[in-house]
Amino acid sequence: MTVKAILFDFDGVIVDSVNVKTEAFRELFSNEKEHLQTIINFHLANGGMSRFVKFEIIYREILKKPLTQELSQELGEKFSKLVMQKVIECDYMPGALEFLQTYSKQLPLFIASGTPQDELRIITEKRGLTHYFKEIHGTPRSKPEIIRDILKRYNLASEEMPFIGDAMNDYAAALETNLPFYGYALTRVNDFPAHIKVVHSFQELESALFIK
Repeated sequence: MTVKAILFDFDGVIVDSVNVKTEAFRELFSNEKEHLQTIINFHLANGGMSRFVKFEIIYREILKKPLTQELSQELGEKFSKLVMQKVIECDYMPGALEFLQTYSKQLPLFIASGTPQDELRIITEKRGLTHYFKEIHGTPRSKPEIIRDILKRYNLASEEMPFIGDAMNDYAAALETNLPFYGYALTRVNDFPAHIKVVHSFQELESALFIK
């Protein structure tokens, strides 16, 4: 594999923010005590999915209540207020910043995240990360849509841009667009299927990508 670019998910790969967002879901649905753990389990099982898609599924399949556009927007705004500053301030995943500092000088790096794009770009700007990435993308576009756009505009073959993600949603996007995929699993239980390549550190990732 010749690596000509790298695509990253953001939460749980670049920054240690997964718990921040889990607690936001817990607070957002704290009045739904009967369904709260089911909601949290659904959130955790669907990392990388847009929060607005999660709201739709939670209301339709778990709460069995109608979700208006206005309520969805209100939930999104509350969620942003709960997480924005905490994600700006949370730790990097070990080795992530050093990896970006090294390889941003050698390759175009990209982000494709389930976080709303405007919010994501504020976070990366506040963290001083923007200059490490060629482009930073979030929702409402899907990850496959983002990937196809990047490949086309930068004239990249799919096998030349590995995708580093921490969720099956990321793997599904890579599979749909024929990108090489590396599951990133630091300390949490590795729930990726056995056939998926998994790395547990950025040192392992570096070896997998660049050391023959």
